[in-house]
Amino acid sequence: MRALLALLLLAPLAVLNAADATAKKPNVIVILTDDLGYDDVGCYWTPDKRPGFEKILTPNIDRLAAEGARFTDYYAPSSVCSPSRAALMTGCYPVRVGFPGILFPSSPTGLNPDEVTLAEILKKRGYATACVGKWHLGHLAPFTPRQHGFDSFYGMMFPNDMQPFVLQRDETVVEPKPDQKTLNERFTEEAVKFVRAKREEPFFLYLSYSAPHIPLHVPDRLRGKSARGLYGDVVEHLDSGVGEVLKALDETGLADQTLIVFTSDNGPDTRGPYDKRGQAFPLRAAKATTREGGVRVPCIMRWPGRRPRLPRDRLRDGRPAHRGQYRRSAASAGPDHRWKGHSPADDQARCAESSRRVLLLQRGETRGGPQRELEARLPAHGNGRHPV
Repeated sequence: MRALLALLLLAPLAVLNAADATAKKPNVIVILTDDLGYDDVGCYWTPDKRPGFEKILTPNIDRLAAEGARFTDYYAPSSVCSPSRAALMTGCYPVRVGFPGILFPSSPTGLNPDEVTLAEILKKRGYATACVGKWHLGHLAPFTPRQHGFDSFYGMMFPNDMQPFVLQRDETVVEPKPDQKTLNERFTEEAVKFVRAKREEPFFLYLSYSAPHIPLHVPDRLRGKSARGLYGDVVEHLDSGVGEVLKALDETGLADQTLIVFTSDNGPDTRGPYDKRGQAFPLRAAKATTREGGVRVPCIMRWPGRRPRLPRDRLRDGRPAHRGQYRRSAASAGPDHRWKGHSPADDQARCAESSRRVLLLQRGETRGGPQRELEARLPAHGNGRHPV
């Protein structure tokens, strides 16, 4: 999944290589949520009368789907956050870049500075780059966002259930104990400022909300609004943040030339009472498992000005193929040390074989493994609705 995402982020650059040098470079915004479930967005909701399955109202996210493409069979490469984010940044399987599991405040490691990230590739092409929100790819000096291609960083290094939980601007701690009720609201404000400030140049905005990760927090004025209780309040507040970003794009005239990708790092955390947890229904299981509910996530992409444009309100059921296509697109933006000397045909052949080993990589194994299990799972559903 993540390498397909990287393909779509780098596809504008592939187009530009063959186009007039004076062409306007498209902007790219990735909105990544934290532990959002498959059933937690209005346009993905499956009706169910049981408590805890009420519809969460997300009109702004639904608008993205209505104006773009909604993927119903979209997979994260890991069911926990650090590995999934490493894959998003690099286009590689998490284990390949040293992320078999999540990082903790005591972890001495992070994303290797030698890895080539999306931000680095885009920055070399003249893009302004910003990371807003949760990073979780290493808190020590060599691993921070500004060491990986981002011009600026405003957010935190860890999820909101780890200590120390501090708010940083670049490498400086600006709040040692930030108010989590207003944190995601402030991330939205920072993102909107960036969009307005960079309206005259191409930009890459990585807006990584810390919601709806547990523990749940929302401004007091918004509590009790959602039919899904506190969890629904948090998601609906997140949706309003997406709306503010869309409003900024509309008001600056940038909407048509901006690719927006909305997704989640992994499936929901289903611990706790019904009104304080996410849902992956009708999929089985949740975060921290390799069942469908842990790795199959919402994904919506919108790019109104693309020619040919993404079809409006298009439902995409096909399972995305990924790594080989990421490599072809990345090659258009410059050489990459990992793939030096490989032709696109070579990469596609390697992709066909390596994709059969995805479960081995997720489990950290290097030899042998459940090939029959993998082959049985892959064709299990064609319309994106049946649990495995």
